[in-house]
Amino acid sequence: SYARTESELLKEIVGDVLQKLTPTYQNQLKGLVGIEDNYEEIESLLKIGSTEVITIGIWGMGGIGKTTLATTLYARLSPRFEGCCFLKNVRENSSSHNGLEALHNKLFAKLLEIENHCFDMNFVRRKLKHKKVLIVLDDVDTLQQLEYLVEDYDLLGPGSRVIVTTRNKQIFSLVDEVYEVKKLSSDQSLQLFCLTVFGEKQPKHGYEDLSRSVVSYCKGVPLALKVMGASLRRRSEEVWESELRKLQKIPNMQIHNILKLSYDGLDRSQKNIFLDIACLLKGENKNSVTSLLEACGFFAVSGIEVLLDKALITISNYNSIEMHDLIQQMGQEIVYQESIKDPGRRSRLWKHDEVYEVLKYNKSLPSNFCAEQLVELHLSLSKVKRLWNGVQDLSNLKTILLDDLPELVEMPDLSMARKLERISLQYCISLRELHPSITSLPKLTQLELFGLSKIDILKVHSKSLRKLSTLGCSSSLKEFSITSKEMTTLELLETTISALPSSIWENRKLSKLTLTVSNNFEKLSDEGGMGSITTLNHSECVKHNACHTHHNFGNLSSLKELWLSGINDVSLFANIQNLSLLQVLHLENCQNLVSLPQLPPSLGVLSLSDLRELVSLPQLPPSLEIVQLIDCRKLVSLPQLPPSLESLQLNDCRELVSLPQLPPSLDRLLLNDCRKLESLPQLPPSVTYVKAINCTLLGTDFTQRIALQHMLSRSQSLNFGKFFMFPGDHVTDKCEFQKAGTSITIPYLSPSNLCGFICSLVLYRGSYDGIFI
Repeated sequence: SYARTESELLKEIVGDVLQKLTPTYQNQLKGLVGIEDNYEEIESLLKIGSTEVITIGIWGMGGIGKTTLATTLYARLSPRFEGCCFLKNVRENSSSHNGLEALHNKLFAKLLEIENHCFDMNFVRRKLKHKKVLIVLDDVDTLQQLEYLVEDYDLLGPGSRVIVTTRNKQIFSLVDEVYEVKKLSSDQSLQLFCLTVFGEKQPKHGYEDLSRSVVSYCKGVPLALKVMGASLRRRSEEVWESELRKLQKIPNMQIHNILKLSYDGLDRSQKNIFLDIACLLKGENKNSVTSLLEACGFFAVSGIEVLLDKALITISNYNSIEMHDLIQQMGQEIVYQESIKDPGRRSRLWKHDEVYEVLKYNKSLPSNFCAEQLVELHLSLSKVKRLWNGVQDLSNLKTILLDDLPELVEMPDLSMARKLERISLQYCISLRELHPSITSLPKLTQLELFGLSKIDILKVHSKSLRKLSTLGCSSSLKEFSITSKEMTTLELLETTISALPSSIWENRKLSKLTLTVSNNFEKLSDEGGMGSITTLNHSECVKHNACHTHHNFGNLSSLKELWLSGINDVSLFANIQNLSLLQVLHLENCQNLVSLPQLPPSLGVLSLSDLRELVSLPQLPPSLEIVQLIDCRKLVSLPQLPPSLESLQLNDCRELVSLPQLPPSLDRLLLNDCRKLESLPQLPPSVTYVKAINCTLLGTDFTQRIALQHMLSRSQSLNFGKFFMFPGDHVTDKCEFQKAGTSITIPYLSPSNLCGFICSLVLYRGSYDGIFI
């Protein structure tokens, strides 16, 4: 356009020339691995070509490659900008006297291309406001450093970019995007290590396993791979083996010191949290760790956030606290250095042999043990008879877990444990009673009593208890009573009690009830109060002769899941069809049951196991999605299957001859040990999984033809991962490439019309008894 000024035209020409010059970043990529993947992601965040002023943060743990990535970006992008500056080691250089001011002056001198380091900010604003610049601030540690170096982003010209690398995510309140640098993959790690130690991408002969051991130790951290590679260069195999053994006990100090910089920036409380996680709590649930450390006065809620921001820990998808192995080793080495020769003088012990050495001559708690700081008590496989005498100050105790203490004869007075939430006593077979202080605990919500065979009186009267679970505690039980208005879950397994206390039925909050009772159990209540129960697991011990008492399931108006076992008279639950909200029905070990009552229309899952006399099923509800029939050996046929059915499992239904038409929604079909099944209906297009082990009357050619036709009919929209397993002794002749043995070579096939592969295998006896897949 003629309207363009001479300066605009000149700027365009210069930019075009710079784009065509061979970029210097190619030299930067020499010897680097995995950089291009990171570069492409960051380039999309930078929006090169946009006139916005954009700031990008590059974040990750020490040694992960942030500076290397920033250096590569700078080398590649700098030709596109009118002014550029890369400030290295901001954290280190700003720590000296006037260091931050010196960095500030260096930045503007470089951008303005002048020697004078005394700047008038009005002059700087005028010069930079129309200048497109690239700034890289490497290893920024605090928000103060970032704000001082780039006071006002408005003074930068259109299209300017600022890249900041840091270990501290907390400084990124001023950036537009944050990019987390991930660790290298195993293949990338091996390649980088080999380039460093051998000068080539693969291990030398004889060093393959040793190289992989080093890579495993480094866990994808580029700095560690380079340091280890440099230290092992031109060393013998014996030296490598010796160094690897040493690393199991002593970290590489060059790696250790670099990682420790993040630890050094923590305050006293945060350091304690970090060391506790590194030595004792890695892999534990975040909520449990937070509760434990808060009780120790470590301000864990905020402290854990700081450790996350400094890339010292991560939180898994399962809410557990995780830590890179190298960072964990760094933390453990800090504790080890507290007393190299005497483990008993260290603040934390985590190795079994060291714990044994410290305690083998003194089994008691340390003299400075303070019960007031006790948050969780876990004790198992001990011969202890008593925990302590008298009343202890247990003001922070929240959990007691005692497991397999066969000589424990009494529980202590817990009246001072006002924060206690959970007590679990398992297989303390000498314990005859619970201490009455348990009933007065204001925050106790969970009580688990398993295998307490000597308990003959169980009285629990609590204002806070929500869950009571017992297993095998009632063979000698003479008295049983429980009161808690907050009770939501009651599990009484292998109990000989004849009835539940009326207080249970009066509890409107009870939603889950599990009973495994003997034949002297009277019945579930006919009274009101059961309407809140949503899950009922009611099993009767058939070895004592099955109970023939009628249970009024009609009162369970809110019931969604019903599990019944050992009930052999259909009249016992004839009114089940009135449960309008029931979604799951499990019947197990009802060996004399011949038929079932009408099922409620809301049912989504029907599971029948070990109903060996069952000969027929009622009409199946239209909402049913899952049917499991296991060991129903006299069932001859099935009713019409509902259109919503997704999974049909028929195992050991030995009289079943045929199947009805399969619904269009079916995904999985399992037919193991249906030995009289002679044929299969057409498979709906939705089916992805069929398994028919020991269905010996299904012919090989027939089943292979069905499976092949099904897959080929769906070839254009095939969701790969379809699986079929049938009995058989040969592969269909439709397979063009066939070979006996454990491998097959397929010649090159043009991809133009290739949709995928269908693979057929025959596994002979010793694997799956001649099953065809």
